[in-house]
Amino acid sequence: MAIFKQSNVWIRYPIVLGALILCIKWFELRFFLYYDNIFLLTGSIALIFALLGIVFGRIWRKQDKMNLQPKTTENNSDLEIESISKRELEVLQLMNRGLSNQEIADTLFVSLNTVKTHTGNLYKKLKVNKRNQAIKMAKDHSILQ
Repeated sequence: MAIFKQSNVWIRYPIVLGALILCIKWFELRFFLYYDNIFLLTGSIALIFALLGIVFGRIWRKQDKMNLQPKTTENNSDLEIESISKRELEVLQLMNRGLSNQEIADTLFVSLNTVKTHTGNLYKKLKVNKRNQAIKMAKDHSILQ
């Protein structure tokens, strides 16, 4: 499994899967050409691909969990929490309630672009890239209750 831990795994997955298909075809020709047992062939292929799905699913899920981890504390120390404006705080509170950008704009009587600007400023100040990360970071730093 060490082959999957390197940085360019997206190139290695198709190569491994292609090699597996070649092995299955060779196995099919060598064994099933003589015995003609299609049920065993189909079952073995289904089992192999089910196991591959489990293995790749665990690998991808582990990578997704690593990407969702909060940033380290040294990055959190330089957050610009004090510079969050009153309007940005209102936008953040409405984001926490689950409102979309358009719903936030309608609630605050501002344009959609204004909400997007406030959201972008919040992301920069909180050092995050996504809405759920911004909400979590704000809760972690007691900006939101």
